[in-house]
Amino acid sequence: MWRSIARSLLPLMESNGVPEINKALLRFLYAIYNPALRMREGVSRITVSPAEWGRLVAYRGKRAMLLCNHPTWHDPPVVFGLSRLLGDPFYFAAMEELFEGIVGEVVRRIGVFPIKRGKPDRKALKICQSILTDHNGKLVLFPEGEAHERNDVRLPISEGGDGAAQIGFWAATALMERGDGADISMPIIVLSVFYALQSDPAPALHKGIARVEKILGLAHEESPLESRFARAERLALNGVEHRLGLDVRNDVNDNERLTRLRERIEEKVCVTLNAPLPLAKDSHLRIRSLYSLIQDIRNVPVAGMSERDRRIHEALLQEAQLCYKDIERVQRWVVAGLDAPGEGSSAERLAERLRRLEAEVLGQVRTHFTYEAIIRVAEPFDLCEMLPLYKTARREAIRQATVRTEALFDGFLHEWRDRKQKYLT
Repeated sequence: MWRSIARSLLPLMESNGVPEINKALLRFLYAIYNPALRMREGVSRITVSPAEWGRLVAYRGKRAMLLCNHPTWHDPPVVFGLSRLLGDPFYFAAMEELFEGIVGEVVRRIGVFPIKRGKPDRKALKICQSILTDHNGKLVLFPEGEAHERNDVRLPISEGGDGAAQIGFWAATALMERGDGADISMPIIVLSVFYALQSDPAPALHKGIARVEKILGLAHEESPLESRFARAERLALNGVEHRLGLDVRNDVNDNERLTRLRERIEEKVCVTLNAPLPLAKDSHLRIRSLYSLIQDIRNVPVAGMSERDRRIHEALLQEAQLCYKDIERVQRWVVAGLDAPGEGSSAERLAERLRRLEAEVLGQVRTHFTYEAIIRVAEPFDLCEMLPLYKTARREAIRQATVRTEALFDGFLHEWRDRKQKYLT
């Protein structure tokens, strides 16, 4: 019902597949943004240094690709807030699952469009190019591909045919071939979002880990938080292995345990859904393929099915939903990894680890913190300057652009790690 109401009140307009931004809806969301961000995402404010803010202001009203890290699910709403501050709407590519129900109807009307995870999506890629070439818009991509719940690491960036650099080169080439005297720059602006706790998290961390320990049957110990988290994480992982029929082996290192866990869940999902195992090498890319597999099942039209086929499909959907939870478990444990005992975790890292433990052990996140979102903005670079190389050696041009992007991400990441962190005991 609500979806039908949204469609009638907010008709969706498109140009070359690009969703037209509903200005009235955008103004409304801008008006409620600050309290909504705090209540839904736990982010109290967004901070950008004056010098780095100037890098964005210089491109107000101009085309650009904004490439952002993706440590949490909060990142898209935070970057949306950046567009609000700039007064310049952004376009976002987002996972297909977001477009189910009324949420999907709303976000389509503020410049968000779906993209398939784990496989080429020609329609979405054409939309990306049109945003840059026909609309002179700002396109936001998260090249890590998946949220990984670790603000102190970076996932590898794809250099494939649907990678961010390739999209930028396609747009730059189209602009160059147009040759109408228009601006043919194709700026890449790398953003990194970091989340700093706004109050002393120690009481909430102690209370949260005590709750997890109680459910796991662990006796309370007057030991450092780091030790208590490591003990709880490994016991929780034992439970996951047991449920999946894996022998619990504490004699192997953490990486081996996580690899066995990933392989077992991948096998279970693919056997259940009668699909081949993912071919990608990196864990997060394999996860994207599995998510895409489940979304394909959800997208099968049921209109015209016989009653028998409909029941079979409904049963498959139920199996797919259970598989989805298993894939989330891979994302929760394997992609984020386990912290080595004794290496020391910042307050922010302990908050991330508690969120993962609560999701696994309690079935939901119970402890919530308030953060400041610190956004770093790199000096833009122009892909058009690399077009001569792209015309003669495409793979090398894409590789160089990707390496340059990763270097900017890594520079911000090193500064974040080296800041004065608060370690808790």
